[in-house]
Amino acid sequence: MPVFTIEPMTTTTVGGFPATISGINTGSTDFIVGTIDAPAGVLKAMWDSGGVCRDSNPKCNLNTHTNEFIEVLEAAKAL
Repeated sequence: MPVFTIEPMTTTTVGGFPATISGINTGSTDFIVGTIDAPAGVLKAMWDSGGVCRDSNPKCNLNTHTNEFIEVLEAAKAL
């Protein structure tokens, strides 16, 4: 399934890392696509509807209480 590119949105992970959400993958349960600016460098990331980052440290999970996360979740549900 395709990844729908969205206007990049900056947010923060629960570990305090800056994250950018840049797409929605309708073919995956980890449908939020983006990057994390972590101490090890910029990492590609995918998150599920609970903000959990696949195969990553829990500090990479998204803060689900931000407006950015809520907006992306609502947009994904509309697809």
